[in-house]
Amino acid sequence: MKAPPWNGGKLPRRIDTIERRPRLERSRELPPPVPGAPLVTEELELLQQLCKGFSCQDVIDITGKSKRRTYRLFERLMIKSDATSHAQLGAWAQRNGLLDCTVPNARADAVAREATEAGL
Repeated sequence: MKAPPWNGGKLPRRIDTIERRPRLERSRELPPPVPGAPLVTEELELLQQLCKGFSCQDVIDITGKSKRRTYRLFERLMIKSDATSHAQLGAWAQRNGLLDCTVPNARADAVAREATEAGL
């Protein structure tokens, strides 16, 4: 086979001859979620922020975690709690004693403060 001139006189490498490096295991890989499984620290922190009224995007902005990581934690929470909505997730957290009831709703407080400052 003659080498094509556009490849600098070299024959193209075949993909099946390229050695692939073994994939490294992720150090932050979490075990697969199972309904009723205990929560890891990150999931508990996310749950508490969500129950305070923050959205996933708010939590991303506050914590600086990646969007992918935050949404993956949220999906794991939904599986572990067997919930289908934020409201069910909050009710599950309350039933299982995972919420600190002394912490005020930060989101509602921020909205009320903005409304007061705007003179509404």
